[in-house]
Amino acid sequence: MEEGVDGEETRWPKLRKAIRMADDNADRDLLVVIPTLDGVQFNLSFLHVLSGGCDAPIYVRSGWRRPKIVEAKNTNYERRVDSLGWLLSLGDEAEAFAEMVSRVRQRDLVLGSSIRAGLKEATRRGVRLGSRRRGSHCFTKGEQSKGGQVTAKKRRLLANDSYTEWLPDIYRWRANGDSIEGIVMRLTETGAITKDGRKIGPMQVYRILKRVNRE
Repeated sequence: MEEGVDGEETRWPKLRKAIRMADDNADRDLLVVIPTLDGVQFNLSFLHVLSGGCDAPIYVRSGWRRPKIVEAKNTNYERRVDSLGWLLSLGDEAEAFAEMVSRVRQRDLVLGSSIRAGLKEATRRGVRLGSRRRGSHCFTKGEQSKGGQVTAKKRRLLANDSYTEWLPDIYRWRANGDSIEGIVMRLTETGAITKDGRKIGPMQVYRILKRVNRE
């Protein structure tokens, strides 16, 4: 399977489909192989989908990782000892991958301040930036508006990624006429929590549904 160019905007449908196929056909020992992370190594929405499927047979290959001897026990597929990557169906491999994702998240948190500091220093030295550069394109109001809409849509999709595991149920319950309070009760029964470990409340459910309706 190959993800489309709008994969991030559509929340990686091909990747999610492949993971579901592997989950639903566990008796056939299917293995989802991510051949490379080139181009998405810092894309948290992509990495979040992978780290969310910790029990699924997913192999993520990357040249960043040093070879490690790992035996895939209780499976019909084997890995070479010089393989570079993570087999996420194994606990220690999943933990190592999650640690890598955590470092990418930390990088993203400090990246903005680092960029701002660099731009400020460049401005101090008299470097022309942005639209002040010679020959730079000046965006029209229409282009600015369109760009803002695309950015806002991406932010809405990323905000819902924290609740990926429960989104199908939330959509189905709402479509069947359940109230927001009723959905909250159902989520509590399933043990659903927010990304910071709290129970999902009515406001979170309202925002999730609102973001979906605006897509």
